[in-house]
Amino acid sequence: MERHQALELLRARAAAGVDPRLHPELRDALELDPELRAFAGEWGPVAEWTAALGPAEVESRLAFDDVRASIVREAHTTRWRWRWIAATAAAAVLAIALAVALAVAFAGRDGPARNLVELHSIALDAATPPEPELELPQCAASYAPTEDGAIRWLTNVDDGRAIARVAERPLLVFGSHPTCPWCQHMKHNGLRDPRVVALVDGFVAVEVDYSEIEPDQALRLFESGWPRWEIHSAAGALEAEFHGVHEAPEFIATFQRELERLSQPAPPSWESVRHASSEYLAARAAEHQGHFADAERTYAALSRSNMPRALGEAARAGLARIAFEAHRSLIAARDSADPAAALERALSSFASTAFESDLARVRQALREHGSFPELHGGAD
Repeated sequence: MERHQALELLRARAAAGVDPRLHPELRDALELDPELRAFAGEWGPVAEWTAALGPAEVESRLAFDDVRASIVREAHTTRWRWRWIAATAAAAVLAIALAVALAVAFAGRDGPARNLVELHSIALDAATPPEPELELPQCAASYAPTEDGAIRWLTNVDDGRAIARVAERPLLVFGSHPTCPWCQHMKHNGLRDPRVVALVDGFVAVEVDYSEIEPDQALRLFESGWPRWEIHSAAGALEAEFHGVHEAPEFIATFQRELERLSQPAPPSWESVRHASSEYLAARAAEHQGHFADAERTYAALSRSNMPRALGEAARAGLARIAFEAHRSLIAARDSADPAAALERALSSFASTAFESDLARVRQALREHGSFPELHGGAD
């Protein structure tokens, strides 16, 4: 007899409702099961103690067979539930691992890749063109105020002013007329004195032929006296003027006095002035021809040497103009109907310059994304 059946018989016996024919089976069950026997011994006192609660009997509708079947179903369900829990946990672990792998793979990326180029050399805000170039005459590359013991006169005042600024020397202007006897006297006498020639080496010398200017202007100058002399500072300011014939001793005294009054730091040698002028003129020609790599290289060297100072400033202005042209070319390519072709032209012009890498990265972004990239950064 199963234990739950024996328990049912014990309950029925206590209620005096057990079938007498089942007593032998109950007795056998009690003899074979010590725990059941101990439970049966305690049943009687408990039944007496609870009899005072009333005659009503609350009977359970749940039989042991029902409980057992429920336990079996619960065990079966629990096994499947744990299987689902295990499968869900495994899927969660796999999802977390995949998310971590994706996070590592795309670390530093914020959503889809942006079509963005960070510029390093080309400025985006170059709204104002840089200052114009220094107008230096070609003769500056070979100019010397004296040669073979004689004064080497320039004939254009503007050329003389430009060279005086670069050479950091005062400008000497000699105004004469072919019909002026005193002018011719000085040219063939005082101005050929070796002492005068040596002093003129400290100037940029210009001779103005008054026969080539407007008659009214020549007449006004004649009234003040021919020949006419003017001394201008290297910056272009008129410092002194005198006129009339001067013999060598008087001429020397006047020149020495003006040179002392215009005393300034030692100027660069004429050789360095000629060399730097030649380099600057070559760089300017390369810039005009669109050979920006050659121009950039020469301007950079002049800027570093800064000697003469005026050419160092002019070289830095040249570098600024090339940088502005690179900016202008990039913006023009962006706004062009055919940006790819415009970028190719810009890359050809700026090959081997500081701006080539920026243009190349913009071209690469255009090829990868099919549209002109967003531009950020840029040189200060």
